Amino acid sequence: MVSVGLNRNSRRASTRRRPRDFSPTTYSAPATVRQLSQAYHKKNRSGWKKYLIIVGPLAPVAALFIYLTFSPLFKIQNIIINHVPSAITERRILKILQDMMSERRFFILPQSNLIFFSSRLAQAAINREFYTDSISFDRHWPNVLRVNISENLVVARWLIGESEFVVDKRGKLVQELSPDWPAKELVLVRDITQRSESEPIGPKLGDQVAPENSLTFLSLMIAAWRQELTKLELSYVQFDTKDLPTLKAYTPNGWYILFSLQEDPLIQVVSLRRLLEDKIKTEADKLEYIDVRFVSRLYYKLH
Repeated sequence: MVSVGLNRNSRRASTRRRPRDFSPTTYSAPATVRQLSQAYHKKNRSGWKKYLIIVGPLAPVAALFIYLTFSPLFKIQNIIINHVPSAITERRILKILQDMMSERRFFILPQSNLIFFSSRLAQAAINREFYTDSISFDRHWPNVLRVNISENLVVARWLIGESEFVVDKRGKLVQELSPDWPAKELVLVRDITQRSESEPIGPKLGDQVAPENSLTFLSLMIAAWRQELTKLELSYVQFDTKDLPTLKAYTPNGWYILFSLQEDPLIQVVSLRRLLEDKIKTEADKLEYIDVRFVSRLYYKLH
């Protein structure tokens, strides 16, 4: 017979011990939750403090800019123009620069300030009236500007038809003159060259109107004339390309001198002076022309 009674033997508890957890226990919220909660308790910085933090570092820079812009220390007080033989031309260039310096770049920067003076704008202003590809500007701190222009800027006045210009040693037109231009120290050259119909109508700045050797001779001849013939005025020089290498120099009395580009201009002028002093003397009023082109043989013709 099988017993169906209850098994009164209880299950014995396990004597195996679980390992203890010695890691630190924290009950704080996660980092993300803490950051979000702290944002609600963060004090807002006032508006003027934000503005001060942004503008504060820029204040010294702005103060320096204002000082450099309006300080009289760097205002151009003296402009020196080099290599311009004509005093009137020098004064005209000076006036162009002064007009340019009275304006402001970007409506703020004064051109009269040596720091903000623009060489590019100054050269463009000069080239609107003078043609020159050799010009530079030197700054001498704190307030002196030096303008260096090629020494061959001006030789003579050049008359073509009704238009009058200034020509340089290269034979190029560098400045157009107004009818009231008082450049009496510059000798007048009347250009009677017949130009072809294919050439542009009317001369303009930068045009090559004569060979360079013609202007080199002309400048030396004028200098020698002023040195050797102090009592004889040079009225004008007639230029015609078909007559080269001959130039005609006219006096106020209407008679003229024939010069040659192939001979030394000083020797020809000295020969002219000696001929006038030794042979012609009082008969100068009867002269039609004097030919000094051959130096060793001088010719003249009386009316």
